[in-house]
Amino acid sequence: MTKACVLAIGLLAGAAIPAAAAATTSMAPVFQNPSRTAICGLEIHLAGSPVYLLCEATGVPRAKHGVGDPAVQLSRTGKPQLVLISQDSYSSNTLKTLSKGTGWSSIGVTCTIGSDTIRCSNTNNHGFTIGNGKYKPF
Repeated sequence: MTKACVLAIGLLAGAAIPAAAAATTSMAPVFQNPSRTAICGLEIHLAGSPVYLLCEATGVPRAKHGVGDPAVQLSRTGKPQLVLISQDSYSSNTLKTLSKGTGWSSIGVTCTIGSDTIRCSNTNNHGFTIGNGKYKPF
């Protein structure tokens, strides 16, 4: 085998590795991390298509006013907002457990799934990390 042929095979093999190792991206309407410490999903929007990602986890502070369970909303733009939610706030009743390293993307928001956390951000680079008893907005 010539030196050029060996080099070409090596380059082709090296190019195939990143494609095989690339993480998957999910568009599941409701999802959780592998350790089940955080749940996120598209929030029901009565006027049409969802505009908010809604996430719950232990450690999310309570909003100052209202009744319900603490959660955080994130839209395509703007900072995360603390809210109180009731049952049936998500657009689907089907919960999918995503594996560590999986990405999620919809409505201009992207999330990365960790084993104990979920980190989400929008087009303005605002977002939060939740899970494992913690909530950290940015």
